[in-house]
Amino acid sequence: MKDAVKYYLKRCIFYLSKISYLFPLKKNTVLFTSFLGKQYSCNPKYISEYLEKELNNVKLVWAFNNPEEFKFLEKRGITIIRFKSFLYIYYRLFAQVIVTNVGEFAYIPVRKKQLFINTWHGGGCYKRVGMNNAKKKHSKYYVLEMQQSYNNVNLFLSSSEAFTEQTIRQSMNYHGEILENGMPRNDLLFLKTRADITKKVRQYYRLKDEKICLFAPTYRDTMSAEDFGLDFALLKSNLIKRFGGEWVILYRSHQFLNKAEIKHECTSASDYPDMQELLYNADVLITDYSSSIWDFSLTKKPCFLFTSDLEEYLEERNFYTSIETWGFPLARNNQEMTDMILNFDSELFEKNMDMHQKNLGSFESGNATERVCDFIKEKCLNGERK
Repeated sequence: MKDAVKYYLKRCIFYLSKISYLFPLKKNTVLFTSFLGKQYSCNPKYISEYLEKELNNVKLVWAFNNPEEFKFLEKRGITIIRFKSFLYIYYRLFAQVIVTNVGEFAYIPVRKKQLFINTWHGGGCYKRVGMNNAKKKHSKYYVLEMQQSYNNVNLFLSSSEAFTEQTIRQSMNYHGEILENGMPRNDLLFLKTRADITKKVRQYYRLKDEKICLFAPTYRDTMSAEDFGLDFALLKSNLIKRFGGEWVILYRSHQFLNKAEIKHECTSASDYPDMQELLYNADVLITDYSSSIWDFSLTKKPCFLFTSDLEEYLEERNFYTSIETWGFPLARNNQEMTDMILNFDSELFEKNMDMHQKNLGSFESGNATERVCDFIKEKCLNGERK
């Protein structure tokens, strides 16, 4: 009963908000959010920075839960507001372009002349998301609200043919326009030399010559680092044996989890602001079912799946295709992980990554940011080029 009342109250707000249609949109204004106001990151960040660099006379607005943490953006002429505030709702109703990477605020309507872009926050096509997954855990009113959030969108970005068909079309039940040019955040991973980003990450963690192993498991309701069962000391030893050099292990929890400091043979990377910069600098990625494997596969650097709870995850979430077909070395325990690392064949792995990209029908080219920004400029913005 409570869920029903909340849902219909929000629907009333949705229709009442359409009064705003009597007033004109704010031209050349773009509103950005990332992970519900938590970060300055992901695809919205890279779109924002491209527009900031390329266009004059465009107002960029970012909404954050803690705007005081992002004051540095104001020095670049970007307007900072609080997520879920009245000012945020104002820009949602009147900004010419809205860019987000999750479903949010289904009860705020979108006008026909507004461009509402959902970039999403994962590429490839692995664990199930969207409507079918929500129906397992939530009430029908939650599902209805989720569907409305997808209905608000009038442009999705896609990384692959599989993502278009299985994730956007089927799981999100979306039938609107899709820009199939890859993910803007992944353009970075095509670059061979970004000394500034390398220096930034290494200085942040006070690294000298150490190689980086990034451990970045996907979302769980409660699991912390130790719950995964990965032996970090053994992992580091195996990395040294197989790849040489000294190693540091960075542990990054999912952005929707609390970021507690990790007290193991690893360093917490959960508060680092940009996952793509970590992927760019990582020499090895270890995860389980995270779509970061799609991003990292573009680099052809070693990636291992540690799936200690595979049966439980299959029951809870499941995948679009069998995990055994993805092409990544797969271990269920520490002994199998040891064998995978010590016997890692880099030539075979690169071939598997090429096949993986082909099987999913990759759209990634390294030019996704430019293409989506050209789309935005053509459809909406009249800003002069710098």
